[in-house]
Amino acid sequence: MKKQKKVIKLNQEEILSILSEYFNSSGDKYISKQVYATNICLLGEIDKDLRLICVLSNDEDEEDIFKINLNNIDKSFDYTGDESVDLIH
Repeated sequence: MKKQKKVIKLNQEEILSILSEYFNSSGDKYISKQVYATNICLLGEIDKDLRLICVLSNDEDEEDIFKINLNNIDKSFDYTGDESVDLIH
């Protein structure tokens, strides 16, 4: 087999799309049912305070998830690591 090295360079939209797909496919780890909607963003600066904010919903008709202010979530929640916490709003 020929050894290969490849480069992938992604923009913000592509990164968020990949992360959304990950959370959608791994949803049962974070939420009790299939994930139907994710509201997701990256905040901060690389090598300083880069962080991901993601809100997941298992509601098939979820529209309100996109009205949630992720900057407010960032200010209101401590880091959760690989765990999820309930959003009460």
